[in-house]
Amino acid sequence: TAMLLRDGGQGLEVFMVQRTHSASFARSQFVFPGGRVDEADHADFEPVCDGIDDATASSRLGLVAGGLAWLVAAIRECFEEAGVLLARHRDGGGIVGFDAPDASARFASARREIHAGRRSLVDLCTAENLLLLAGEMHVVAHWVTPVGERRRFDTRFFVARAPEAQEPLHDDNETIASLWVRPADALARW
Repeated sequence: TAMLLRDGGQGLEVFMVQRTHSASFARSQFVFPGGRVDEADHADFEPVCDGIDDATASSRLGLVAGGLAWLVAAIRECFEEAGVLLARHRDGGGIVGFDAPDASARFASARREIHAGRRSLVDLCTAENLLLLAGEMHVVAHWVTPVGERRRFDTRFFVARAPEAQEPLHDDNETIASLWVRPADALARW
């Protein structure tokens, strides 16, 4: 699960998406973008991850190995569900923005292809000469659903600064609405 943060007019804001009314878990609820660690997230991502390798990621997460896959999954889910790609240009050109000519359409197409499993995140990074900002993802919490629940989840929560030149937007598939909200306001609405 990834909590995207930004400085808003009234202070710190977090991006949330509303799950579909037919979701098997937390239906219709506002949540942070997230999902599961897929098999593809265990690919060789070290060459396209900036600032962290699997050993360091695993150590931060209290795992023997495979920690980088959790970070990659959070980045991928953010891209699929919220349209935010936490990446920078390999050549030092800065954080990826979708405001350049044709960038918005190109990355929207890549988002759909990755979500459908027709393209990998590694392929996108290679084609666009990008590095995922996995080293900028910070661990916030690790929750496991209590024993006795019908479905159990083992979830790690990460926080990252939202890129300025990307406007998050729900995917109209798994999520049906989205908003930036101050954490205190989100709790009050709940």
